[in-house]
Amino acid sequence: MPMPKKKVGEKDADFVSRFMSDPTMKKEYPDNKQRLAIAYAQLKKKENLFHVGGIVVSEAFTSLGKELRTAVKTAYGKDAWVHDYSNKEAIIYSEAWKPEMYRKVGYSLVKGKAVLDLGTEKAVRQITSYEARLPSAAIVELAEMACDIRTKRG
Repeated sequence: MPMPKKKVGEKDADFVSRFMSDPTMKKEYPDNKQRLAIAYAQLKKKENLFHVGGIVVSEAFTSLGKELRTAVKTAYGKDAWVHDYSNKEAIIYSEAWKPEMYRKVGYSLVKGKAVLDLGTEKAVRQITSYEARLPSAAIVELAEMACDIRTKRG
């Protein structure tokens, strides 16, 4: 079945919400992160970039990811890498940390650079869970975080 397409005049956030809740897309792409990435890809085909509040979300993710990878390599060495991250915490992976190969550490942005708060570090286990729906508030929170990155770099 064809993927949902953005309707004329439809806001990006409304399209993403409709795409994420589409029963066919939920069945074909049960992982929320994968489905969200595909929704963004659909927007890029149409408009080239996904904008929220005047910022480019994909650019913000790329910038933040790059900053976190740099900070993690500096703090933990070349064998550690960022497994996942939110707007306040990063999950770091290294085979050297067996049996608990994941650690969660808080971070903040200082003048556009990721600074790890090593005092918050703790070992964590990977647990897979499935959420019914990605709330649109999460997208807005990420967009606000991206605005902070741009403001601090400017």
